[in-house]
Amino acid sequence: MSTQPDDSETMAPTAIIKPELSAVKAQGAVMPPAAHAPRRRRKPGENRQRLLEAGIHEFAGAGFRGAATTTIAQLAGVSQPHLYASYGTKLELFQACLDVVLKRIIDEHAAAPGDQVNGRDSCEAGGEASLENAQFMLQAIAASQEAALSDEVRQALETLRNVIGDVAWDRVVLTGARALLAGTQPN
Repeated sequence: MSTQPDDSETMAPTAIIKPELSAVKAQGAVMPPAAHAPRRRRKPGENRQRLLEAGIHEFAGAGFRGAATTTIAQLAGVSQPHLYASYGTKLELFQACLDVVLKRIIDEHAAAPGDQVNGRDSCEAGGEASLENAQFMLQAIAASQEAALSDEVRQALETLRNVIGDVAWDRVVLTGARALLAGTQPN
């Protein structure tokens, strides 16, 4: 297992689940049992961060209804009971992931005035993590139709739109739609 930076805030999005992701995909979303490989003790909060990254990845690709908590737990390298101890429900995990993605998108657009980076949309120029954030946002728009999610998700989406502006909002949605339609799934 690769060494992790001390501060999880400095890690590239999804970097902490990358090593496990290849194994999960290769085995059809089945991680090897933890008993077969010793695991280093994680720092406080690291499992929650891993669950957020895995949740963002899974929700971005499969949406709220299609995402499986077993897959999220496997991607994060934790047990499913640990997922539910950290986030009481799939809904709570989705909402926590939404908060992270909103902050990332706001930060991306604040760092790229005019929504352009070298003549490209900041979502596209930001690479894989930005595409995943855009995909997640498109899935969040779809999830806003869920009764349990509708008010909070719609309010969060409207706040994001107000903060980044209509042009940037349209670019995030368009980037997410293009990535999902092209079948682009972040590694």
